[in-house]
Amino acid sequence: MTPTTPRPPEPGAGRRHEPSSEEALALLAEFVVMLRRSGQEILLAGGALALVVAGLLAQSGAVHDLHRPLAGARLLVLAALAAGALRCAALLALTHGSVLHPLSVIRRATDAPARSGWRPYLRVPPRAPSGRAMYEHVQLLIAEAHDRHYHAHAALRWAFACAGTLVLWTVLNTMAGAG
Repeated sequence: MTPTTPRPPEPGAGRRHEPSSEEALALLAEFVVMLRRSGQEILLAGGALALVVAGLLAQSGAVHDLHRPLAGARLLVLAALAAGALRCAALLALTHGSVLHPLSVIRRATDAPARSGWRPYLRVPPRAPSGRAMYEHVQLLIAEAHDRHYHAHAALRWAFACAGTLVLWTVLNTMAGAG
């Protein structure tokens, strides 16, 4: 067996990768796409949930007639509809505000004004955060945007499930002759 001598470390080994501006721009582009998609899904889910609530209010008289035929099935569908609507509303509530915290961290790191036109001139030149620190803030921002996108997509699925359940509720009420 021949003895081996340890090799010197490669230059740059153990150092973290310093991101380039192209990588940062690609991350910001991904952030913008996720925000745009989640905004559209939030709008659709909120509209579908509003229609479900309006449909439920329009058929509110059917709740009083639960002694009629199919009462058990109608009560089960009504409970599922209420639970689904609450889950959808909770997911929609989770989509708001999650992106604002990391965005405010980046705003403070760059000394950007909170509102456009609020500070027409800078008394102190803005600090230049290190590339690595800014990259980590942008990664956090994208993670929050991903969470918002996930919650918006889940809310949209629940809203459409509620719409389907409302159709089933309407069919059961029609069959029972209620409302």
